[in-house]
Order: sequence, then structure tokens, then C-alpha cells
Amino acid sequence: MNRFVNAIILTFGLFTLVVSQKTLAGKCGAVDLQQQVERADFVFKANVIAKVGVISENEVCRVKRAQCGAKIATLNVSKVWKGELSANQVAVFSEDACNCLGSYFPENTVHIVFGKTSESNLYEVVDMGCWTRSIEEVDESFIAELERVAPR
Repeated sequence: MNRFVNAIILTFGLFTLVVSQKTLAGKCGAVDLQQQVERADFVFKANVIAKVGVISENEVCRVKRAQCGAKIATLNVSKVWKGELSANQVAVFSEDACNCLGSYFPENTVHIVFGKTSESNLYEVVDMGCWTRSIEEVDESFIAELERVAPR
């Protein structure tokens, strides 16, 4: 009887893990660049100059590894394709990159950021996770396509 209960609990746990990971991965699915731009409030290129870890309100995303965890990154913006930012330096919130499709934002790296407007007074932009890319992940054709589909 005890083995049966353990088997049911293990099966339910594995099912929950698989379904939750597929649900999270579904946020990024196969969405073309034009749709990504349309869904974002902001699309810009920026260099990460600093970041600080913060506690996320999302209990699912709390992971305790050095590179993981929610963060607020300070970025120097060099090009804007979409949106009106308040300054050339912007604070961006990102969920845990290890568990919830956020961005790592290592310092001194450049990213193409896709973001939503924040309702917080601590940061202006909420990172859209897997749509945000390190500059090393994109090539000239990506930038050319972004130039073509962006509203500016």
C-alpha cells in the first residue's frame, strides 16, 4: 500500500513538473520577430552596466544559484526600435533566468531587449525573457529584419 501511494505521488509530481515546464516554455514558442515586436512595448539595444538580485513575488521562480534569481539590471541604451524610454539609462526587471525564462543580464554584455511597461516605481521595463537576446545570439539578418518590422 505504501509503495502504491509513493508511486502515485511520484507520478503526480513528474506530471506537474512536465506540464509546468511546457507552460513556461509556451511563452516563447514559435513566435516570429514581427509578432514579438508587436507584443512588446519596448525593443532596444543596451549594455548591462550593473544588476542587483531581488526577491520575486513569483514563488515558482525562486532559485538559489549565483546566476539565477530575479534581478533589476541597469542598462545603457544605445538604440531604440520601439517605445519611448525616459532616459538613455534604464532599469529593467527580469525574472529568474534559470527557472522562469528571464534573462541573466551579465554585466558588460550587450542585449537586444524586448520589454513591457512596468507598473513599479523601481524599474521602467519588465524583460520579456526568452525574446531578449544577447548580441552574440543575433546576426546581421536578425538586425536587418528588426529594422524592417519595427515601427520607427
